[in-house]
Amino acid sequence: MPETLRITAPDPKRHFAALCDLIPNVFSGLGYWPGRAACRETYLGNSHYDWQGSRIGMIGNTLVTHFGVWG
Repeated sequence: MPETLRITAPDPKRHFAALCDLIPNVFSGLGYWPGRAACRETYLGNSHYDWQGSRIGMIGNTLVTHFGVWG
């Protein structure tokens, strides 16, 4: 049986690293490593990212999609 997509608010302790891997893979304009660093330092880290308002999609233990809210 295929696993289903589970939508939830991201947990900064559990999902920060996975988000900083997913985001530069999707938005690759900076390249993966610079994009990953930017995500960690400013895009999610040290920003007005709304962890409760944002949503992630999980299949099993794998983060597969993200809808981010800031402000």
